[in-house]
Amino acid sequence: MRTLNKYIITKMPLCPLMNVEKDTMSMVTALMDEQHALSLSCIPREEDYLNNIYIGRVDSISENIKAIFVKISPDEICYLPYEELPYVTFTHKPSNKEIAVGDELLVQVVRRPIKTKLATVSARLNISGQYVAVTSGPSRIGISKKIPKQKGKELKEFLKEHTACFHEMDIIARTNSAYADSDDILSEATRLSSVLSNILQYSKTKTLYSCVYTTEPDYISFVKNSYPGEISEIVTDIDGVYESLLPYMKDYPNILLRYYEDSYPLYQLFSLTREFSDALSKKVWLKSGAYLIIEPTEALTVIDVNSGKNEKKKSEDYFLNINKEAALEIARQLRLRNISGICIVDFIDMPIDQQQKELLSFMRKLLKSDHITTTAIDMTKLNLMEITRKKTNPTLYQQIFQDIVD
Repeated sequence: MRTLNKYIITKMPLCPLMNVEKDTMSMVTALMDEQHALSLSCIPREEDYLNNIYIGRVDSISENIKAIFVKISPDEICYLPYEELPYVTFTHKPSNKEIAVGDELLVQVVRRPIKTKLATVSARLNISGQYVAVTSGPSRIGISKKIPKQKGKELKEFLKEHTACFHEMDIIARTNSAYADSDDILSEATRLSSVLSNILQYSKTKTLYSCVYTTEPDYISFVKNSYPGEISEIVTDIDGVYESLLPYMKDYPNILLRYYEDSYPLYQLFSLTREFSDALSKKVWLKSGAYLIIEPTEALTVIDVNSGKNEKKKSEDYFLNINKEAALEIARQLRLRNISGICIVDFIDMPIDQQQKELLSFMRKLLKSDHITTTAIDMTKLNLMEITRKKTNPTLYQQIFQDIVD
């Protein structure tokens, strides 16, 4: 069954949500189904540099923590993990050492700065498309774990037959390639590997701190990374956004792009003030009358499940049913708020061990649909569920707060 999800790109005031007295309109995006938001984000007003590729300079090296600190501009220092050293492409190397202060090299920003942590860069340069991701380094072929095994084997064999087209790059077939035509996959892989090969070549003639590759806006990446059928319509009231999306629509014939011109604000039409407010709230009510308490801390996020107003007759599956309802909402909230790192969930205790296994299996199945790698690890001896979600962008709270105080 085809979804009717709408992807909204607009501007709205977020200051009142954070109790900040400032008259500022922020660009936001929201993936909406017929009931509520599935994903929310706040796009920084400043030009974002995530996934951009720069010629950086080694500023310092810490042998103790195995870290290299690289400047990508006169004012921006980033962290490069020491294990990235085998993949480094130097553009200027005055030293004979494996790596030394003053060496110039190509790095890609892979994580924005979060709180007190520096932005993280990688020496393995990556360009992602709709079907494949191309990475500098050893010529290998990888397959997304979300692709069924048999289909994955077929894709791997197909890509192996055409390795000569990929400029000795590392090719990873993304989840969307499972639904794509082989010629389209090959065409994109060839094009992206050629782009990356050219970057590696012409960057040697560029000066320090040059940006040699600029990533596309977040909203375009979101569309490209969406699963087939996940978005039915894109709606925006921003001229520049509409114009920048137009050239991509030929590749997405099943997605309607619409420019909204009504005098009634687009963000009010989709109740985005309420959606953002709910996504920042500590308490989340469930239809049954149960509720979640979501508490982010410095080290992890804690989620507590409470039966609340649910006073139905307590059958054998009473607690299991509440916990499954909570699991559905938790899976949505992880994506909605962009919760990452370690998450500990305190579900309602269940007297039957088999029910705990059923709940864990249910949660693992739900998390497979998340675009970001998310794993339900296990249940602890205290019956707490351990979940990990890969850290990428800041949480929704951090995105909003950063945008309105800048």
